[in-house]
Amino acid sequence: MLKHFKEFNPILITTEETKNIFSKVDYILPGFKNSFDFITKSGPFYRKCKRLLKDLNAQFPKLVIYCPSFHPWNYLIGKLAKRLKIKFAITVHDYKLHQSERKFVRLLQNKTIALSNPCVFLTDHQMNLAAKAGFNKTIFMVLPHPLFTEVNSNNKPYNPLPNLLFVGYIKPYKGLELLSSALEELSFNKLTIAGDGELPKINLPNLNIINRKISDDELNTLIENHEFLILPYTQASQSGVLCLGLSKEINMIITEHPGLQEQLAPDCAYWSKPSKESLNQTLKSAFTNELLYYQKKKNLAQEKRAYSKSWNHSFNTLIGKLLE
Repeated sequence: MLKHFKEFNPILITTEETKNIFSKVDYILPGFKNSFDFITKSGPFYRKCKRLLKDLNAQFPKLVIYCPSFHPWNYLIGKLAKRLKIKFAITVHDYKLHQSERKFVRLLQNKTIALSNPCVFLTDHQMNLAAKAGFNKTIFMVLPHPLFTEVNSNNKPYNPLPNLLFVGYIKPYKGLELLSSALEELSFNKLTIAGDGELPKINLPNLNIINRKISDDELNTLIENHEFLILPYTQASQSGVLCLGLSKEINMIITEHPGLQEQLAPDCAYWSKPSKESLNQTLKSAFTNELLYYQKKKNLAQEKRAYSKSWNHSFNTLIGKLLE
């Protein structure tokens, strides 16, 4: 996302925990690693952030603060921005949080939304859920995940014994157990599971497990060497992995959830209900239909061009709102 703001020479502020993601950082604020850390470091963070924002506001009278992802301290930043009369905007990735996420996180997110103008959502589905909660929806807008531009397309030909790929943080709602049960009676060459998190027990042959964070270069190589990217999620509001798959033009097998179906046209993926029987039938169909395999890839290439054009329009709308 940062590269899309490049022409505006943005000031990049991160915490200690995320500074290494970027090649250049302008300011680093303290972060936290656990609940105790959060309690003890919130005060020092607030004071340091207050000094920094005061200094920046003095240098740049039209300063705008944009937080493109959730962080518990976004609320503190928003409170400071309101006090200093600085424009403040956020992107909400998941308004309806996953069951495992705490009520405290939901409370913080709601309080932060109330301070934001504009408030950006990744899908209409999530924006509409927030609108029903009583927020002032005139401040809402949708800007989906951007495409990944520095990637090569997947050019793997049809393979009746395909290589299957799951990537991303491993959490219960990501559906690995569902995928495992749906694959039990099917023939395939290999299933690669790549990502950080606690793995469930999976009794399948030909498993390739990479249980750690995956670098961008590794991710590109993995996608280029598998026929199918699988998103077997039992819960989902949106997915950056889906956008990665579209960027790479790799055929995807995806469980049906409103936010995911909004991200991608129906004929650009193999869609399944989030059940063993439905996913099994969808996988079987994907593995055995060569003509459909190539048609889906053609559809993905067309969808990618349309998505890019639509996204650029939405991004320009965001810029206009930030500069109002």
